[in-house]
Amino acid sequence: MKGVYINNSWGSSNGKYGIYADGVGRLKIQNSAFIDNGFSSSGVYSGIRLHNCQDGIVLGNQCYDVSSKQKYGVETTGTSNYNLIVANNCRGNINASADIVYVGNNNKVAWNLGRYTSQGSA
Repeated sequence: MKGVYINNSWGSSNGKYGIYADGVGRLKIQNSAFIDNGFSSSGVYSGIRLHNCQDGIVLGNQCYDVSSKQKYGVETTGTSNYNLIVANNCRGNINASADIVYVGNNNKVAWNLGRYTSQGSA
């Protein structure tokens, strides 16, 4: 699937992910809230997960956790590359080291609230 746009959406208190995108190109997730997800297994599921996604924009979303269940606010895995993760509120997720984790050499992560890796694997 190519060219998916998600705007002003809500995914809260889900058993797994707030949103999970797999193999999407030109994905844009903007001005949405994915809060307190992962109730089926604490510390396993994130607010937003991009797996094998390219040329995506994750902008201005609320991906924080006050339930101590959600693993990360935003994570990219697999061959995700050329994604822009900017101006998201991802504070307070259950993982002790990061609220945003991303893979790939060509992603840009900037101006987010929360801790994030310079580059890592999820």
